[in-house]
Amino acid sequence: MEFRRGRPLAWAILSLLGLGGLSPPAFAQSANVQSASTSTCNIKGRVTLTIAGIRSEVPLTCVNPTGQSAPGSDASALASTTALGIPAIANLASVSAPFGESAWKNSPGTTMLIGDAGASDVALLQDGVSTADVAGRIDCVSTTGSAIVDCAAAMAIGALHIGGQEVDLPPEPIPINTVVPIANLDLAVALPLVGTIAVPINGAVTLNRVEVTGQDSNNPRIEHAPISVSASGSVDVLGVGLVGVDIRLDDYTDMKITWRSDAGPVAITLRPAPYESLEVVEIPGATSQ
Repeated sequence: MEFRRGRPLAWAILSLLGLGGLSPPAFAQSANVQSASTSTCNIKGRVTLTIAGIRSEVPLTCVNPTGQSAPGSDASALASTTALGIPAIANLASVSAPFGESAWKNSPGTTMLIGDAGASDVALLQDGVSTADVAGRIDCVSTTGSAIVDCAAAMAIGALHIGGQEVDLPPEPIPINTVVPIANLDLAVALPLVGTIAVPINGAVTLNRVEVTGQDSNNPRIEHAPISVSASGSVDVLGVGLVGVDIRLDDYTDMKITWRSDAGPVAITLRPAPYESLEVVEIPGATSQ
């Protein structure tokens, strides 16, 4: 019964937040690669806010984007700090001095795709998760005659704090998809007509996250994030009902490859690597032009 009484107020709150109208839920290269693209964002993500069963999902703007879909490179660096949030949840993420690069390099018979992104400081979940000097890079290489794209995923991080406590980190190369739990953080959510409430959230920080879709197909996609945060939680608010949040934030590289249909399906192999080793790696005769 509390759920039913809370729905009109929930609609009013979402309307005041501006969310009421949202719907709920070549040559000289690898001969196998028909097309490809690489893009980076220093922070991207989405927030789902649920009030008394009414669900609104809000994407967060990509900070400092780069993108490359032909031989060449696109790089960007900012000296400033950028903060992201939504009307109900301020300071979801902030990133200081972000840098990013998307690149496509060719040498005879070989194509290398590169995504590199990082920042001097990243703070997430209203400073519940913070990092110093975080950077990540993924290099994926295709060679003519091979049905494998070999990807090396790397990250470097100066420090990671969760709930104000420093986390012990594994040495480099940091293993792919290293998970660190998030427990009992409070997220301040401002609700018009109600006020600011604290929503307890739990989740995980994933370091050197890699996700591959389209494995063993002609259209693989490789997503890499040196730091990825997912967290959710809810609280019952008198007169409103259940208020829930679900958040995903990434420092992000996205690679998409179209494999020649007559070359058969492609397999993606993954391995961790030290970040500095990828910064200096080159392929003989490579050019980005």
